[in-house]
Amino acid sequence: MASELESVEKIWDEHAEYWNQCIGDEGDKNRTESSDICLWKYIGNVDDKVILDAGCGNGYLAIKFALQTQAKRIIGVDLSSAMIKITKENINRRIKQENDS
Repeated sequence: MASELESVEKIWDEHAEYWNQCIGDEGDKNRTESSDICLWKYIGNVDDKVILDAGCGNGYLAIKFALQTQAKRIIGVDLSSAMIKITKENINRRIKQENDS
């Protein structure tokens, strides 16, 4: 029998593409009209800091930090391997890598 953690991981894996479509590159209404506003208001200066995005999902927030701050490093972790795969795809599509021409 699967553990509760494995069951949760399976659910997120099965619905990863759906969540990626719902959140998209610019965020869903909950993020853009609520949580993002609070986060950016209270987070303070993160320049030269290391940021941990726990439960990074499709990478929406980690990518925002990469594009809008001078954070030293951004680490995204997620229980769902499918979400991590999507995050990597989104990062590769949206962020120019250091060695890119």
